[in-house]
Amino acid sequence: MNQTRGINGDVVLLYAHPSAQHLARQIETICAKTKEVNSSNGPTSELPPSSPSSTTTSPAKRLAPSGRYSSLVSARHVEFRNTIQWKKFADGFPNLFIEDVKYMAGKDVIFIGSFHSPAVVFEQLSVLYAFPRYLARSFHFILPYFPTGTMERVDTEGQIATAKVCMMIYGLHSFDTQQDHIM
Repeated sequence: MNQTRGINGDVVLLYAHPSAQHLARQIETICAKTKEVNSSNGPTSELPPSSPSSTTTSPAKRLAPSGRYSSLVSARHVEFRNTIQWKKFADGFPNLFIEDVKYMAGKDVIFIGSFHSPAVVFEQLSVLYAFPRYLARSFHFILPYFPTGTMERVDTEGQIATAKVCMMIYGLHSFDTQQDHIM
């Protein structure tokens, strides 16, 4: 596994459910190509002096290939980690293990999930709830497709809005209520 560091010394760790590993590998490849393009563009393009960000100690950034300041790209290394064991016990319940929890400490972590089937939701939620315990600096969960998003309202009495129930289970914020909290 490549452990090349970005300009600011950070590595972004990218994990994925087995059904989303192809997407994770694509993201890793695209990020590596973007980093190569940025590295070959010569010296770092600084922000204009009038910008408040130009006086901060943020990591060096380059202009994106589009050349626009509004699309600055940070040169950070994204590393796909295929180190989660997705096994099952004899009764079918998940038997999960994250091999590199010590390496995760202090790093930014991204998990790409896939809730394509109710059978895989519980195992991913188990992993999601475990990540914060391993001292990741930040944790982001990406769910490219929310499958029950097509049943978000009740048109006929007796119908159940399954999307709302799933959002409550996952702890997501529901914007269709007046409450401003996350379960």
